[in-house]
Amino acid sequence: MLTTDIRPVRSAPGRTPPTPMPALRSSSRGFTLIEVLITLLLTATTLLALASLQLRTLQQTHFSYQRTLANLQASDLMEHLWLARCALPENLSDFTESHPVFQTWYQQHQSTSFLPGWQARLHLLNTEQLQLSLSWQDRQSELLQQTSPLNYPLFIHKGSC
Repeated sequence: MLTTDIRPVRSAPGRTPPTPMPALRSSSRGFTLIEVLITLLLTATTLLALASLQLRTLQQTHFSYQRTLANLQASDLMEHLWLARCALPENLSDFTESHPVFQTWYQQHQSTSFLPGWQARLHLLNTEQLQLSLSWQDRQSELLQQTSPLNYPLFIHKGSC
């Protein structure tokens, strides 16, 4: 049953007084327990999804950081080879991982690498091209289903020495 609360209202001449509002019944006030539980469940699910998204973003950022380090190391080897291009053998099949240019570069990066379990390998592709394979051990990249090694083609043009 709805009850109305009627208060005297003064109205301006020529205006009709406002209609009184019905009072609310006591059973329709507040939230029920089931509504609160559903709201909490939705909030918790949303927060878990956001936390999962944040974790995935951090993992991808870490992997991008490691790939950037590997790119810098490959670029550094290319610069070492370019500077020493006149000291390189005529036939690149004679250029092995024991060559002093590669050994100097390898030792510099082996001692300062931020990539765990860092390894570098050279492969001969043709007479003017080597391939550098950089690999490292990373549990996070295994979780992301992304793999190392990363392969970098290195073009060696002897040019005029």
